[in-house]
Amino acid sequence: MKKGLALVLSSMLALSMLTACGGSSAPASSAAPAASSAPASSTPASEPAAQDWKPSKTVSIVCVSAAGGGSDINSRAVIDTFGKIGVDTSFIVDYKNDGGGAVGWQYVAKSTDDNVIMCYGFGDTINMLTNTDFSMEDYRGVSLVSAEQLVLLSTPNCKYKDLNEAVEAAKNGTVVTIAGSGGVDPIIYNKLLQITGLTDAQLSYIQHNSTGEAIVTMLGNHSDFVVCKPSSCISYVESGELVPYVAFQKDRFAAPLDTAPTIAELGYDAIEAPMWRGFAVSKNMPEEAYQYYCDIFQKLVDSPEWTADYVEKYAASPLFLIGKEADEFMRQAEVDFNAIQ
Repeated sequence: MKKGLALVLSSMLALSMLTACGGSSAPASSAAPAASSAPASSTPASEPAAQDWKPSKTVSIVCVSAAGGGSDINSRAVIDTFGKIGVDTSFIVDYKNDGGGAVGWQYVAKSTDDNVIMCYGFGDTINMLTNTDFSMEDYRGVSLVSAEQLVLLSTPNCKYKDLNEAVEAAKNGTVVTIAGSGGVDPIIYNKLLQITGLTDAQLSYIQHNSTGEAIVTMLGNHSDFVVCKPSSCISYVESGELVPYVAFQKDRFAAPLDTAPTIAELGYDAIEAPMWRGFAVSKNMPEEAYQYYCDIFQKLVDSPEWTADYVEKYAASPLFLIGKEADEFMRQAEVDFNAIQ
């Protein structure tokens, strides 16, 4: 199963690396249906105009992971960009991460409040299908706004000069530990076991509720390494608290993560696990409200502010899909995941 999932994720890499211009991209991969040439958020004349409906109060963005993680950072960046591009709606992040996210997923699935949306990424797909009875049958995809690859980091006083030295230490009896969160992080860890020939007793994984918690473990010297999405760790790299060790993508990251060699540079097979991020709503949401959110997210991904302040800032890829295309992509991700269970 782990090998199959890694192959599915690798096939998604091409999709996550394509640049979308002026709306949705048209990537082709086994993880998503081909996009049409029309903008993803275009609304047929027969549908209610989104501008006829507006939120009646502050919109809650439900986040099923703890504060400080990648989903939280992504949600807050979206709120900031909405403000910069003139979206006349107020937003707040609502953390509902009890039960490994189950509380938040249930809350949104059962919601009849048109002022509730949720951040939703591939990690949520994995965790939801593995641990709950919820699926995209309970939701409707609104947007995909980015995709990230992962990076391995440590502190400046790490006792290992690079990953190869850590692997040798593990083979010689020293337990090496990696902290991380759920979703795609354990996939990277399991692939590391495969390519290094180590066991989980030699190279152990400490899973946390969010990347933020995993970073705290790393900074407290309770693990040797931490695996992160760039959006969660770049500020720590810029401050000098964390040092990039390995880039889990084909090419090196841009600065400040550019000092990390790719896993291939260290002599191993490539490992890639793209973490796409987006937003979804309850399937109960009326069409006019759904179209409103599609419209404002189209404005977001079309804006130079989003590209500069999030995609480029956090070494992400511009995976931009809106409305029907985003919904189909999320549903296909579930199909692919279920196929290798």
